[in-house]
Amino acid sequence: MTLSPAFNGALSFLAGISLTLAFAPFDYWPLALLSIGILFKITSQGSARQVFWFGILFGLGYFGLGVSWVFVSMHRFGQLGTPMAFFMTALLVCYLSIYPALACYLTNRWFGQGASWMGAIAFASIWTLSEYLRGTLLTGFPWLVLAHASVDTLLAGWAPLLGELGMSWLWVLTAALLALWQWTSITWRVLLVGMGLIWALGIPLNSVHWTEPKGEARTISLVQGNIPQNIKWIPTYRQQIIDQFLTLSEPHTGQHIILWPEAALPILYHEAEEMIQDYAANMQVQGTTWVFGILVYDAESDTYYNSIHVPTTKQFYYKRKLVPFGETIPFAGLLGPIIDLFNLPYSALQPVTNKSALVEMGDNQLLGSICYEIAFGRLMKYQAAKANYILNVSNDTWFGDSIGPHQHLQIARYRALELGKELARGTNNGITAVVDVRGNIRERAEQFQSLVLNTFIQPYEGGTPYSRWGDWPAFFIVLTGLSLCIMRRKSSS
Repeated sequence: MTLSPAFNGALSFLAGISLTLAFAPFDYWPLALLSIGILFKITSQGSARQVFWFGILFGLGYFGLGVSWVFVSMHRFGQLGTPMAFFMTALLVCYLSIYPALACYLTNRWFGQGASWMGAIAFASIWTLSEYLRGTLLTGFPWLVLAHASVDTLLAGWAPLLGELGMSWLWVLTAALLALWQWTSITWRVLLVGMGLIWALGIPLNSVHWTEPKGEARTISLVQGNIPQNIKWIPTYRQQIIDQFLTLSEPHTGQHIILWPEAALPILYHEAEEMIQDYAANMQVQGTTWVFGILVYDAESDTYYNSIHVPTTKQFYYKRKLVPFGETIPFAGLLGPIIDLFNLPYSALQPVTNKSALVEMGDNQLLGSICYEIAFGRLMKYQAAKANYILNVSNDTWFGDSIGPHQHLQIARYRALELGKELARGTNNGITAVVDVRGNIRERAEQFQSLVLNTFIQPYEGGTPYSRWGDWPAFFIVLTGLSLCIMRRKSSS
């Protein structure tokens, strides 16, 4: 049955909204299959041009709700006026909507109208490539990737093998085949049974130990300061903030690790170096390694960096992926005048690309990540096999009481599962947590409270297939699927 363009447009928009509900904090993951299935059916109706706009409407619903926290960040905490904050958020949402629209357009244009098993494979493959591009182009924005909704599903066992691109392919193909429902087609039935077996195989795969424990677990205290963002960088509050973190930490010296969040010290490193070394030395005497986030200024290059610092080994991890419109301005030459006109606050931080992401902590190596870097699987996997655990520090205060922190934690859970390493996530006001190698939350702290979360983290050694092979298996699957569809189309014509 062919529906009117107006109805298909409205349905596309609603399907996009429902896809957001498959992610945290809602976690209605079956909606991912329903919404993608609806979009696939709509993709087979109408011209390629019409389908492109259906994809845009889908994206507006998907990202309009899914990344609504961007508006909260810009308006409430970035002190940007409502019109400009709305404009910048809408600009981002429209840009992100291009990617599902391209998947719809190319599937319709290259493989014609009419839903078929060939179209299902093509749609899954092109969608996966569009997610790769979304996570790569213009610094990348790999947020709300379908794979992230897999942590609490049967598919979770495939994450260490296929990575998020391969996982997304499985999600989309399953949804498209279910939407197709051609029971009279033997090929369709074979494909559907095959996908059912793949989902079922996720159960035994989730029991495979891709990495092995190394030594004894390390006790860790994650300090959640809950510092209001509007006072964090006011000089008169500087000592009060430092004292609050020190007071929270003092009863827990003796733990193996004390972790403070991103930019916990509201001061540049060179301005606090003496205090840092003194306090770190006192902690070290009691067997504690202190790890925290701090901004670093390099006078020689007149450059600021966002970093994680381990004073006892005098090592730094420098942030490699900066937040667009938060820590850096894309196309600053083009957008600079507009930003100046509307007084958009932003930082002048610089990324680092030529330094290791590994930091020594005793006989273990930690894989560092700051804030939304945890969303970049291809960035994290390069040295994951050499790391013993992952530390992620963040300041999700910028998200307020929105869905952003919940999505952020879900991404961190997926990353621990994918890389086979336990993960400690220290934040200013939540969600602070420790995650095991299956992506399960061992302990988590309440949001918006000043507290210390005491638990343990187990070092692991080795690597998952994904941390060794990267996205090559996913690219092989995608290219094989597209090749099969192209050959089938040529033989049919």
